[in-house]
Amino acid sequence: CCQTGGNTAWLEPATIQRLNWQTQIISEQRIVEHYLSYVPTFSYENSCIYHAERGCTLPRKMRSNVCNQFLCRGLSEVWQGLSSTSSGQCVAASVTGSRVEEIALVDALGSLQKITPSPNAPDADDLA
Repeated sequence: CCQTGGNTAWLEPATIQRLNWQTQIISEQRIVEHYLSYVPTFSYENSCIYHAERGCTLPRKMRSNVCNQFLCRGLSEVWQGLSSTSSGQCVAASVTGSRVEEIALVDALGSLQKITPSPNAPDADDLA
């Protein structure tokens, strides 16, 4: 979970080995520099060093298995609900304040279709 990632971001030797195998970065110094290049200017206090305003700044392939596989309670409940329904689908939205950033049709295996609302779409507050 992001809140317990601290300055290590749950990174383990296996994560570094996987990254090196995928990218062939080779030297330890270049791997360190590569990870440091993703540290955001501002991150949340008492959370993972890569936890920025819009989420994790690390690309998925650089994240630890803990980060890639963890589901918070809310997401876990959604996943369980999707697995137990006949349709097995729901609509999810990414929201910043009252502005919808992205909408996705989701099933138990992941996103089926993403939709980005028009930049001119009104905020939810404007519709009330």
